[in-house]
Amino acid sequence: MGVSNKTPEFLKMNPLGKVPVLETPDGPVFESNAIARYVARLKDDNPLFGSSRIEQAHVEQWMDFAATEVDPGVAWYLYPRLGYLPYVSTTEETAISSLKRSLGALNTHQFALLLVSMLIWYTLL
Repeated sequence: MGVSNKTPEFLKMNPLGKVPVLETPDGPVFESNAIARYVARLKDDNPLFGSSRIEQAHVEQWMDFAATEVDPGVAWYLYPRLGYLPYVSTTEETAISSLKRSLGALNTHQFALLLVSMLIWYTLL
């Protein structure tokens, strides 16, 4: 990290030099969720991504929910502790509040009743 992902060859696969990158016979795929979606769709009958359009939409909605609602709160809470950002108490309070809200949504009855494919997906991640 920090060396091989900054080479011209790697930057052709991901112009920002970020990992992960999946090299496929058809070309590279970057961003974790895009890679997960690609792998889940490799087989037409793969239950990881749901067996109907609505099941697939549910899988995608929770992947997007994690990326847009959970991940930012985790980052704003952890990065100052890891030394990546300066510590600001109001930022920490906002991150905690955001995480309580988004993680609380994951504990609702509706989420607990999601399809088996969703549970399989998160078990394998």
